[in-house]
Amino acid sequence: MLKALLIKTSSLGDVVHNLPVATDIRSRFPDARIDWVVEEAYAPLVALHPAVGSVIPVAIRRWRGGRCAPRPGPKCGNSAGCSARSAMT
Repeated sequence: MLKALLIKTSSLGDVVHNLPVATDIRSRFPDARIDWVVEEAYAPLVALHPAVGSVIPVAIRRWRGGRCAPRPGPKCGNSAGCSARSAMT
């Protein structure tokens, strides 16, 4: 059985545009286990998708600026691909 973890925590638009990924995985692998890590504000939306088994909410926006703030890193590796600018930095 395929296990897939989708991680899309950023903006609502990014989350909405990646909902078809879960649909595509489900259609190709009917027995797949699909879980999704998402910003807590968008967890109810992702939970409505019939292909998603578990929604794992995270509070990255609340963590920013605090002791647990993520360190800056390359802006690459999302499902939209790398822009030329981010790939060169």
